[in-house]
Amino acid sequence: RKRNYNRTMSLLFICSAAVLSALATVALGAAKMVNRPGLEVVALVSTGLATVIGGVAAVMSHRKLWHINNVALAALSKLQWDIQFRIANEKQTIYQAEIEDFYTRFIEVIEEADKSWVATYAIDKL
Repeated sequence: RKRNYNRTMSLLFICSAAVLSALATVALGAAKMVNRPGLEVVALVSTGLATVIGGVAAVMSHRKLWHINNVALAALSKLQWDIQFRIANEKQTIYQAEIEDFYTRFIEVIEEADKSWVATYAIDKL
């Protein structure tokens, strides 16, 4: 639900920026055709708003990517702490099975992050 809301809002911002840019172009042309300087002000305000809205849209689009990175970093950090804790316990031998388990966890974190990135940029979702 939240994912769809963010996607909808991002699309709304992108479309708003495009409409305001188009309005600015039309207003500039109309200002020259009908000799109305007020339309130039409309064009100026439209381009300013389009720029701001475009910036907000870019930030909203990258919010999902920030979340993916934070989840992956948290999992990698936990893995690092587990490894350091295991190494700190020098009295016991670290067995090959434990090393392989750590490596498997590492690969799972990387693969999950990769899947999330691919799903975020999948063309069929547009």
